[in-house]
Amino acid sequence: MRIAWRSLTIVLAIVAGSLLLAGCGDGEETMATPSATATATGIASPAASPTPTTGGATRYEVTVRFNTTVTQDDIDEVDALLRAYDDELEFLLMESWPPIGRAQLTTDVAHFCQTVEAELEAKSYIDDVSCGPA
Repeated sequence: MRIAWRSLTIVLAIVAGSLLLAGCGDGEETMATPSATATATGIASPAASPTPTTGGATRYEVTVRFNTTVTQDDIDEVDALLRAYDDELEFLLMESWPPIGRAQLTTDVAHFCQTVEAELEAKSYIDDVSCGPA
């Protein structure tokens, strides 16, 4: 996985600024938008009907909460696993510790969320995975 360090620095600055504005500069974990908060905390409704896109595929958001044993190779493995469903996915990594990864991807795989949640949660370096329509 290639990381654009300049882009990552900008994203981190925006997240840090959002946390300070929200009054969470003490390390409390918070995302900037309500939908991201719901997804990051696993509140996203898996029963919600997926959002169809052109060609019959559906756009999903997958949030991966890594634990403290995660390594860069583990993060790369998750990126590759998700990229197998959509080679053009957007996979962002929040540089908190332990990190949180968010991916938006499009796939027409049946029962995608159940499949990817089970596959990722089986990894010892992942605490939690949530998946739902984007």
